[in-house]
Amino acid sequence: MANKELPVPASMDILYVQQEAVPDELTAFESVLAADEYRTELMAEEKEIEATPEVTLHFTKIIIIIIIIIIIELVLVSSITGEP
Repeated sequence: MANKELPVPASMDILYVQQEAVPDELTAFESVLAADEYRTELMAEEKEIEATPEVTLHFTKIIIIIIIIIIIELVLVSSITGEP
């Protein structure tokens, strides 16, 4: 895998373990996730964004608009195809 001789999708990250993990309450999976610094930074950024009321309201409005668009598209498709 290190030499990328096996096909690995570009969307996957390959993490290399350099040392043995100290025993704790985390599962192996949780330890790997905690070691991913990029993921940890993104999760912290997500919490910061979600903590901003204006941003939360903005995202809520966007989600409502997307749902309305989907409903309109479903109504249009059903009227064209004649299916309910």
